[in-house]
Amino acid sequence: MFPPVPSLLLFLLAAFLLAFLPQFVDQTQGRVPLQLFLLGVLFNVLEIAINVTVALLASMLGRRLKRHQRVSILFRWITGGVFLGLGVRLAFLKA
Repeated sequence: MFPPVPSLLLFLLAAFLLAFLPQFVDQTQGRVPLQLFLLGVLFNVLEIAINVTVALLASMLGRRLKRHQRVSILFRWITGGVFLGLGVRLAFLKA
């Protein structure tokens, strides 16, 4: 949809990793590029595990909430109230 956004995010991730990971590299152990590579791989594996866990928990919670009609109605009212509040705030913003 917006091609620059993923490229920008990848650049920001690379910049973060290049700024963050070197503090964990031990130069006396040698093979600094390999150490950086392994730390990057470890970071990605942990990130994937966390994202999958969050997705599974959100899916389970969503299925449980769909079973209860009252919760569905309550969420619709809350969502409507939030949008109404945002609309009122937007209407009274000074440009």
